[in-house]
Amino acid sequence: MLSKLTKILSSIIAIALVLIQVDQSSALGTYLGQDRDRSLSIPLLHNNKAFLSNSNLRISSTVTGTLEDYWEQIYPPQSPDARYIHGMAYDINRNVMVVFGGDPDGKGHVRLDDTWEYDGSDWNEVSPELTPPGRVNIDHAMVYDQARGKTVLFGGLSQTGHLDDTWEYYREGAIRIWEPITPTIKPLVRDSQAMAYDSTRHLTVMYGGWSPIEPGYYLQDTWEYDGNNWQNIETQNSPPARHQHALAYDSKRDVVVLFGGRDTPTTTLNDTWEYDGTNWYQVSTATSPSPRSSHGMAYDSIREVIVLFGGRDGDGNPLNHDTWEYDGTNWVQISTTVSPSERYGTPLVFDSQKEKMVLFGGGLMNGNFHTSDETWEYTGDSGAVSPIVISARADIGMPYNTDRGCSSPYSGCGGSYHGFYAGVCTDIVMDAYNYNSDIPFDIQSSLYQDHLNNPGRYRYGTARYADDMRRYFDYEQEIVPKTEPYNPGDIAFFDWDGDGLSDQSGVISQTDDSGNPLAMVDATGYYSENPSGRAIELNWNAYFTTHVLEHGRVDTITPTAPLLPTYTGPALRVRLESDSVKIRLWDANGKSISDFYEENFVASNVDEFIPYIPGGYYSDLGAQKVITVTNPLSGPDYFLELSAEETHTYIIHIELIEDSSITDSDTYAQSINIGETHQIPLTLNIPAGNVYSIAPTLSPSIGTTTHLEITGFPDTTVQISTSIAELGDQPINNTHISATNLTNQMGGMINAANISISPNNFDILPAETKEVTVQVDLTGISLGVYQGSLQVTSDNGYPVSIPLTVWVQNHSIYLPMITRQ
Repeated sequence: MLSKLTKILSSIIAIALVLIQVDQSSALGTYLGQDRDRSLSIPLLHNNKAFLSNSNLRISSTVTGTLEDYWEQIYPPQSPDARYIHGMAYDINRNVMVVFGGDPDGKGHVRLDDTWEYDGSDWNEVSPELTPPGRVNIDHAMVYDQARGKTVLFGGLSQTGHLDDTWEYYREGAIRIWEPITPTIKPLVRDSQAMAYDSTRHLTVMYGGWSPIEPGYYLQDTWEYDGNNWQNIETQNSPPARHQHALAYDSKRDVVVLFGGRDTPTTTLNDTWEYDGTNWYQVSTATSPSPRSSHGMAYDSIREVIVLFGGRDGDGNPLNHDTWEYDGTNWVQISTTVSPSERYGTPLVFDSQKEKMVLFGGGLMNGNFHTSDETWEYTGDSGAVSPIVISARADIGMPYNTDRGCSSPYSGCGGSYHGFYAGVCTDIVMDAYNYNSDIPFDIQSSLYQDHLNNPGRYRYGTARYADDMRRYFDYEQEIVPKTEPYNPGDIAFFDWDGDGLSDQSGVISQTDDSGNPLAMVDATGYYSENPSGRAIELNWNAYFTTHVLEHGRVDTITPTAPLLPTYTGPALRVRLESDSVKIRLWDANGKSISDFYEENFVASNVDEFIPYIPGGYYSDLGAQKVITVTNPLSGPDYFLELSAEETHTYIIHIELIEDSSITDSDTYAQSINIGETHQIPLTLNIPAGNVYSIAPTLSPSIGTTTHLEITGFPDTTVQISTSIAELGDQPINNTHISATNLTNQMGGMINAANISISPNNFDILPAETKEVTVQVDLTGISLGVYQGSLQVTSDNGYPVSIPLTVWVQNHSIYLPMITRQ
């Protein structure tokens, strides 16, 4: 352990120094400006929160120095029994290693049928009610299907003979389940075959093996399994028949790689082949591992290399200290100070959360044959890969779901951004820049301080809103036109609906030599091509090129003089002199500003869904409550809602400000009784600098839910009930309810015409509640999370917007389990 820490510390020292500049200005921000005669100012406390931040922190986006390759033996509190030729797979959705079966002593008398899980710190045996028969020779015959969230096992050698059965292992709640699958088509019985999971095509690929019923015994067939059936794939070319070989899927190049194996009892191979989903191609490399069989092999998706370890040579001897890496062009032998001892029959899998290869067990030859119960982890040299990309890729496979405590894609799962909050596109960007210790850059905090210092720059003042993040990079870092070269680690900003605002952001993970983007890590959320909602790495395509706005990167150049913390555009300011009256400002679209603020609404990045007025601020200063709107709309009505917690006389100031000067204002002093609600309609004339308001009048107090959420399946109709209430003592006349279009971050839509509301026109008497049913037709609607709002208007009340979410999900079918007693 000490050796590992020393290496990590030395590598961090080798990283390029981070340049940090801290803005020493007041943490409470500055004022919008002062009018010399009236000594008035606009306070910039947002949601009654004081703020401290190193807002002008700068970092270098390139890294020098490398991390040495090394193996480290891990000593968990408990471990499975020693074994070899067992199955092992990494469940990327739950971040656990799954081990099944194997041979404990090499004598062939025992076929283990136990199941273990390794969470990166300890092994735990699990006890499913049903398990596959014990078996061996499955070290490359067990893989994880991440699209369906299930580990797939096929065949092997049991105590009674060779098998052709298919099993799937998964977790349902707290219960672990092994489930036998009965496809109508399946491969021949076999053992020592190799499988890999193609995450692009969502298929398990299998090649070769040894079968006692096949003439010649050694198999040369290619099979694919989609979760329902196996299909034999006829290819123009094919590797020679073999068994005890290894497969791994290279997600960067979208190919399955095969290496080595045996084609006779005494001949081992060292050829490299690649399968692209249609055909096999042999690859000629300048160097290659020596011929071997029963070796471990897996793909490191962070460093984009295949790692190979161990195996046995043509004479059956285990290979010692033998680690290789393949980058798609050549094999390179890796020299490490420490390494597992010689062994074979041990699978190798990649833990994407810890960014390490994991090896367990194996067959060893140290005088006499014996098996191992050791756990080893391999950390590869990250070279000059951007630490931003490394950190972003650590989130690949992280979903939002109830198991992780995330009830919806826009509400937080709790804790830091790493593992990201819930499939919100901006969160994975903030995680990439903030989580990695080499990049201590808090975009959220830096943006928020800039928001306080420069009101009017941002729509909502949070980096969780994609266009505000884009504006931050435009103002304070570097924004690059879409036509200019990209760097790994750049942030791509996308506009799906053509309104000029960014709807989505992702971290560029791969580029070609000309700076053209090749791949992007993204939290796309839940939609038809990503039913688990997990973060994924997407290949760049023409659709992205069409809709990308710009790309941002951290500025490594010392900035020029900071911008003055002033705002010269128009602003609406409302000041309430009372500590016992609550205030809210509504606009004609039903959006509002008050003391209530839920950042997760803004994180949706769907404008119709967000219930807040863009550019709005609320500050509670004790003696005064202040609402400010920068860049307010000209002409459309605004509505001030004032509600009393006790009988009181309040003073309200309504002011229009431009170029730091008050151009027009109205002031009212009004008595209000406990439980009453007052309404002040007002209209702005921005070019003329005028504000027109009507004296406070009694108004209904409208009560609605803060958010509606409906879940349904494609091609069904779903509904939900909600209520509209009058909470005071005034009627609500001619109430009307309508719906907006519902959209998602990927540009999908549920048209408002698909949404019916009953009743949608009615009066509400004082203190009365009306029940309303909202029905959504999902015919032809694909999977996804769609968001918009219900709009509530009336003749004498203020408009109200109710955020509405519709989840269109896959069917979930639960079958009773019948067991024999």
